[in-house]
Amino acid sequence: MVLVDGVWHVLSITAVFMSGVFLIIPLAKLFQVGQARSLFLYCWHTFFCLIYLIFSLTNIADASAYFQQSLVGSEFKLGTAFIVFFTSLFSKYLGFSYVGVFLVFNIIGFVGLLAFYGSLNSVVKGMRRWVQWMAFLVVLLPSVSFWSSAIGKEPFAFLSIGVALWASLDLRNRVSFVVISILVMLLVRPQVAGILVLAFPIGILFDKNVKLVSKAAFLFLSFAAAVVIVPFAMEYVGLGELSQIAQYIEKRQGYNLGGGSSIDISSMRLPMQLFTYAFRPLPYEVHKLMALFSSLENAYLLLVFLMAVFYSIKRKPCRSSANVIFLLSYLGASWIILAMTTSNLGIAVRQKWMFMPFLIFICFLYIGRYRSYSGAGIDHPPIVDTPCATTLQQEK
Repeated sequence: MVLVDGVWHVLSITAVFMSGVFLIIPLAKLFQVGQARSLFLYCWHTFFCLIYLIFSLTNIADASAYFQQSLVGSEFKLGTAFIVFFTSLFSKYLGFSYVGVFLVFNIIGFVGLLAFYGSLNSVVKGMRRWVQWMAFLVVLLPSVSFWSSAIGKEPFAFLSIGVALWASLDLRNRVSFVVISILVMLLVRPQVAGILVLAFPIGILFDKNVKLVSKAAFLFLSFAAAVVIVPFAMEYVGLGELSQIAQYIEKRQGYNLGGGSSIDISSMRLPMQLFTYAFRPLPYEVHKLMALFSSLENAYLLLVFLMAVFYSIKRKPCRSSANVIFLLSYLGASWIILAMTTSNLGIAVRQKWMFMPFLIFICFLYIGRYRSYSGAGIDHPPIVDTPCATTLQQEK
């Protein structure tokens, strides 16, 4: 495959990359992240975009297949067909090279990454330094940028989840972000968009800050959207009736068994399926270099999760503006469904990032409850009006 051929390819590559740089200013302001750190994250994400590009040249990858199909063209449809259609806009009609199209998807994934970090930073900002670095390290995990930077569904899915997480911080005033999140997810994974549609009204219903009239309006609109999207999503995945769910799960597990993973999730009980999907393989289970990197990431994510469980026993979570009911509704449904319908860990490594940001966010509500006042020479903050002050006063 020819990566760059001619002056136009060079100019288009430069233009796309610089477009991402110029977007940093408004995006940094939108997601309340410093411009310097936003630029660093853009360069970090682009680095893994190039790593994936090189990887796709020597290995079987969906990205190269999507690009080749896009040169022929495709009509607008949801799912895989949308990726081919979207790619063709740049490859076939604008004449972008393989590298140029990769960088387009890179920008899409980067916006999701920045939204994810902005949401996470809203919780840990002002807390102890080690908590802030733990949160930042999660964002820097290679698989986050690797999978969300390539030609494919993952950049759109990750963008959707990042925007949804950002919306959860002020759900009643960020309905437009929820709508954008659902629409973006609908383009690539309608079944997951259906889960978002159902989680949103649940979050609104239990939000004490939303007035009764507003709740009624939100619920009506959500119900109308669910009536349209949920049946469509079920039809998209081949579920004509609810009675076919067991058959669909068995069918999906059969599809995924050929993905090259030595660990079969389908034969496990549900709790073990959930754990395996999110945190395996672990370092002692791997025999390949790529799997080793993934296992080290999983070990760190498991550490974050276990720390959250430990602190949840000792203390209450940091009071946050985030709508936790919305987060838990989507997290629980998506985690269970994905774990039950995916047997191959090779697929799980990338698809788990459709719920993992929500889980990580909730974990840090427990891990970093105390604010840092090291400059004053004390370990814990005084009793003031901070998000964590109420729970601290209760303990004292």
